[in-house]
Amino acid sequence: MKYRRTKTLGLMSGTSLDGVDAAILDTDGETIFGFGATHFRPYSADERQILYTATQAALKWNFTGPPPNIFSHAEAIVHQAHIEAVQTLMDKRGEVVSLIGFHGQTVLHRPPECGRNGKTLQLGDGQVLADTLGIDVVYDFRTADMKAGGQGAPLAPLYHKALLKRANISNAAVLNIGGVSNITLMGNDGVIRASDCGPGNGPLDAWMEKCGLGAYDKDGKCALSGTPDFALIEVWLRADFFTKPVPNPQTVGTLMCWRI
Repeated sequence: MKYRRTKTLGLMSGTSLDGVDAAILDTDGETIFGFGATHFRPYSADERQILYTATQAALKWNFTGPPPNIFSHAEAIVHQAHIEAVQTLMDKRGEVVSLIGFHGQTVLHRPPECGRNGKTLQLGDGQVLADTLGIDVVYDFRTADMKAGGQGAPLAPLYHKALLKRANISNAAVLNIGGVSNITLMGNDGVIRASDCGPGNGPLDAWMEKCGLGAYDKDGKCALSGTPDFALIEVWLRADFFTKPVPNPQTVGTLMCWRI
């Protein structure tokens, strides 16, 4: 199915809890025609603490019983930060977009296991953004994808495929390093396979903050000053996760779209 070419604004708030990234893309959903303006709206220390507390509460809750009360407080922060990111980006560049993609803030994720679909929870209501900004919002990508048997990250492989197509490259791998790392593999046949592939910046971010060195390793200076412990890495690579096969291509689930 072909979709209309449009300027779309994508929003992302990762597990590192550093803030909200906003970027504009000229696309029809399959092809990238151009890249637009970008903006980063950081979370304040107080906002990060509330989101971190909500994440810890989610781990204890684990989809059992009533959701923790802190979720509503954290979700209000997520809404405000994302709305501000959009408004700043559009005011700064005078951009006009007709669609927003909203991931929300992941606080709990359980991948598929033993033939059972996984579960995931993102804080954030697309209707709130649509009502406030007056722009159609597509959201809840992860939940819908997992209900369809996916891993809960349906957009990254599609975007990576579009990037490779734009660069006229096939038979390649694209590595995306966030709080957790994921990889997309595309062969000469154009078929894509994608999966998480291990820790990303999350452990380093946590270590930096614990040591009072900031929220993250700016420019990788701390990491570059050290020496890799390959013996320890070999031990970590024996974990069961790294023996699992790459998932077969999955059908992307239905997306929820909230209109103004």
